[in-house]
Amino acid sequence: MKDQQKSIKWYAQQGASPYVWWKTAHELKLSANQVSVLAVQKMLFGMSMECLLKGILVILDMGFQKQLWGGTFQREMRGHKLRVLADSVQGKDATLSISEEEREALDDLTAFIEWLGRYPVPLFEKEQSAISDTSNRKKHRNALWNRLELYLHKHGWVLKSDGSRHTMPKEFHSMRPPGEGVDAVKVL
Repeated sequence: MKDQQKSIKWYAQQGASPYVWWKTAHELKLSANQVSVLAVQKMLFGMSMECLLKGILVILDMGFQKQLWGGTFQREMRGHKLRVLADSVQGKDATLSISEEEREALDDLTAFIEWLGRYPVPLFEKEQSAISDTSNRKKHRNALWNRLELYLHKHGWVLKSDGSRHTMPKEFHSMRPPGEGVDAVKVL
């Protein structure tokens, strides 16, 4: 029983710490920059975007933390549909406006997360979609990533083992690339 309680405590603390989501988003994006296979690159970039969105939801919805203490994610945090996550974020903070062009870029990334970065075909034929990867999509996708990363960086915290919140540690700031984290990040 004690091991299970420890496990749930660790699970809840990790999931309820925006810092952990931010750090994972950066690790995924850095990994994407190291991969030469375009589909895998976009899958990792999409997963990075997913972590940013979920980290922001942790900040904006305290009910999420209660769910974690029960050992599960709340419904809106499950899955990989980036447009749905973005809608949840925007619904909780209208200052995080997400354009239709950015939503379309999120739809493309969702396909890479769910199947295109891992399998030759989706589970169901109807899940196939026309993926459009124009330079305009890249621009919107990267601009959104940078805005979300900055928001999470500005509003996030580290959740300590005693449940208290602390400001981001120095390594949080030093992990950000030069130029507020947006200039030095490779554009996929």
